[in-house]
Amino acid sequence: GYRSNTVTTINNELDLNISELNKFLGGHNKTIANGYGKLKEETFRIGHMGELDHESLDELLALIESYRK
Repeated sequence: GYRSNTVTTINNELDLNISELNKFLGGHNKTIANGYGKLKEETFRIGHMGELDHESLDELLALIESYRK
């Protein structure tokens, strides 16, 4: 029942270390955020405020995919 137009929360089903992932993403001028509280390592959030377009989101997701490998 709770939705936001400015952020998407994603289950961390691959058990990625969000802190390490953010260090990697930072090298590409990108960042994500952990979940809150007990969901801190179980989810991560992608903000999409301002001028985020599909191309930028695709780039972020491709970077996350390349980090996994």
